[in-house]
Order: sequence, then structure tokens, then C-alpha cells
Amino acid sequence: MALLLCRWVRGGRVVCPLTVEELSLSPQTAQPSQRRLLRVVSSLASLLRHWTVRQLDLTELCAPAQGLIPLLLHDGPLTVKLSEEILQQLLLLLHELQDRDLTWSSLSKIGGDLTSS
Repeated sequence: MALLLCRWVRGGRVVCPLTVEELSLSPQTAQPSQRRLLRVVSSLASLLRHWTVRQLDLTELCAPAQGLIPLLLHDGPLTVKLSEEILQQLLLLLHELQDRDLTWSSLSKIGGDLTSS
């Protein structure tokens, strides 16, 4: 669905600015390929350039943490919900990269709450 929405926006079929309070993504297949997941994330990043999404729920999406970086660097008012497993991967990645801007942006997107980690 994310791919379809992105095509509509890019194709000019949806031209009005739109604000979405919450957008949840659930894979249609049990184990989509990593390539497919990265394509969905890329499409979401493109969609976020046109639409304002307040909360993005990715708890059911098993995309690799490094593939989520375009979403975590998004400038808009976005909060991202991640599964515990992906959140752990993201924290490990941030620790390894030691990039202050990426860490700051990521923590602001996930709400800065690391109590469960």
C-alpha cells in the first residue's frame, strides 16, 4: 500500500497537502524480502516529503535498522514506533556510528524513551 500511495503522490493524482495523524504498516506477506522492505521504507521517505505524518507505526515491519535512517532523518514532526528487536538494532547501530546528528534525530523520532531498552 505504501508503494501505491507513493506512486499516486509522485504521479500527481493526490495533489493536496495532507496531514495524517497515524500511519501503520503491516506486511502483507509473512516474510517480505529485505529488498522489498527497503523499497517500502524508501517510498515512505518520499511520501513524507509531500504529506505530514505525525506518528508512523512500524512495530510490525521487520526492516533492518540501517534501512530506517531516511525516516529517522526526516525533518517533519514525526514520531516513529519500532518493535523491541528493531529498536535494539537501531541503538546498537547508533552506538557503532557515533554520529551526533543521526543519534539526536533518531532519539527525537522514537520519543527519546529508552526505558524498555
